[in-house]
Amino acid sequence: MVQKDGAQKSAEAFRTISEVSELIDTPAHVLRFWESRFPQVKPIKRAGGRRYYRPADISLLDGIRKLLHEDGITIRGVQKILKEKGARYVADLSQIEETLAAEAEEAPEREPAEAAVEARASAPEAPAEAASPSELSPPVEEESLAPEPAVAEPAGVSSAAPTKEPETAADVPAPVPESVTASPEAPLSVRLRAIPVPVLMTRQSDLEPLHKRLNALHARLVAAQSRAGD
Repeated sequence: MVQKDGAQKSAEAFRTISEVSELIDTPAHVLRFWESRFPQVKPIKRAGGRRYYRPADISLLDGIRKLLHEDGITIRGVQKILKEKGARYVADLSQIEETLAAEAEEAPEREPAEAAVEARASAPEAPAEAASPSELSPPVEEESLAPEPAVAEPAGVSSAAPTKEPETAADVPAPVPESVTASPEAPLSVRLRAIPVPVLMTRQSDLEPLHKRLNALHARLVAAQSRAGD
């Protein structure tokens, strides 16, 4: 195995897939393929699928690399070894932990920012805190609770119901006087004179033939009296 100098980190630091690829001299896509074939390889995954490998993960991957590339064992054979002897046996085949420890002794002290990133990667994700019903509902504005102001009516306009105008005398037909209807035996001339003029005006079309007959009768009486005087 050809080992390359990785980032200057402590032996217990978490490493990305690109850093592990350089440490064990294996392409990143091969590491992802091994992860799908060997369920014992379980790196920490963060948002976006970013992987962080612990020292034990790196040792297990390097042991798998040794069995496949140096010893010539097939993938099925490595799966059988992991099932029968366990992941720790395969990880002990690697010498990567000693290499990491030696690099850590020679490396300068890590920057605080780098340590903070590793701490966040190793910390479990906290579940999202559910919002209370009061936080989900929008605040009620005080203005919406105030009663609506009354709308003032324009000057000169009354809301009362309109009053009915009184009917004029011309709209109502004048009744026939009781003095006429109460004395049916009175002479016709007397009965006619007792009728008010407004009533006669309303019944002018009915009285006009009678008026003509009376004039003709009056002419006949005058003629008869003239002949009697002769």
